Amino acid sequence: MSAPHNQAGGEWREGDDAYLIVYRDLSWNNQPVQISEYASCNYAIYSPRYGLIDMLIQYPPEYIGETQCTIISEEEALKKAKIKFKKDFEDVETMQVLSSEVVYSLDSDSGTNTAYEYGDEREGTFSPYWKVTFSMASMFSDVSDKSAEQKQPVVDILVPAIK
Repeated sequence: MSAPHNQAGGEWREGDDAYLIVYRDLSWNNQPVQISEYASCNYAIYSPRYGLIDMLIQYPPEYIGETQCTIISEEEALKKAKIKFKKDFEDVETMQVLSSEVVYSLDSDSGTNTAYEYGDEREGTFSPYWKVTFSMASMFSDVSDKSAEQKQPVVDILVPAIK
């Protein structure tokens, strides 16, 4: 089996990696985002070696400043997410944390985080959130069905990360 080749026909070398960054709106008020809700064509392709390779963003943001802030620990975020999960999904018998990561979401009001402008209007700020992904087994799951694990619903809960 030969080594992978890039579109120009050359071999991929170490350091040729690139990142596909898809810009999508995280929903407001910690509501989960459905996969079908973001068919976004807003993206950027960035390579540490070559810089920005390609970008398609309908309304490119203009950087106007930033403020540093302290965020809550992952442990604290998990605790808050579990409380919200149990409140929102009372009928769910079992849940499992699949992952947690810090993401940035556009806030509806002006805050003390990275602010961007679109044209002449100030649209708000991007703030850090812990996104905690849960799998859940509902009371309708058949625990004897081993394939049911693959079909369990997944939900994301956003927890504001600023202390």
